Amino acid sequence: MTMSPPRFDPELAAALVDLGDLAPTTTPDGIPAARERIGALLALMMDEELSRGGRCEIQERAVSGPPGAPDVSLLIGRPTDASVGRPIVY
Repeated sequence: MTMSPPRFDPELAAALVDLGDLAPTTTPDGIPAARERIGALLALMMDEELSRGGRCEIQERAVSGPPGAPDVSLLIGRPTDASVGRPIVY
């Protein structure tokens, strides 16, 4: 069975160009390097930038990975005035 790639939102094209080498990797082999690049980028951002002046609550969590694999690190940004049942990107 041949799987087609996920549909791409053309509005994201400009953002991907701006990201340059930090653009998302599409192969499983590239995931560790992408995590390192994204981690380096996040380390450069100050908490104040992430919280948007207190408008967002920022939390870091670790979620168990598959057996024998490391935990998955999550950075959760939630509007401080959010009600329950908000959408999520994982």
